[in-house]
Amino acid sequence: MFDYTKQNPVPWADEFSQPTLAELIVGLEEDERPAFEAAIRAIKARKGRRDRIEWQGLPWRWTMCFTLPGQDHPALAYLIAKPGGAFVCIPVSIGDDHGLDFDELTKPVRTRLDQSPIIAGYIWSEWPVADLDPVAIKPLLDARG
Repeated sequence: MFDYTKQNPVPWADEFSQPTLAELIVGLEEDERPAFEAAIRAIKARKGRRDRIEWQGLPWRWTMCFTLPGQDHPALAYLIAKPGGAFVCIPVSIGDDHGLDFDELTKPVRTRLDQSPIIAGYIWSEWPVADLDPVAIKPLLDARG
């Protein structure tokens, strides 16, 4: 016999029910939670930033978006609570006005930027939350505002 009962989806993946931050965190692997929370603290430390949980579609689903006034898209940073692989995405403008000196970035950050896709004038750099170095990414966040 087949079991046709509907299983409760992971809050991160349930498009029809906006999760709270606590629900997103509980949906992560236990060893990912401290790094995810540290990433939140690092990005929230920026003055003037706003955060909200938004449905971003596939593959990011429910995502914590950090924005600055007047800069809603792309967001300053995205924190994706994907179970088994939470990550942070920081879009970086490829225009001359980004205010970023690539020579001052650490080698791991430059390498990550070099390997990231360019879409709509932005480098969409992603870091697993476990590998995120708040000090190393600070210039990327500073360049956005």
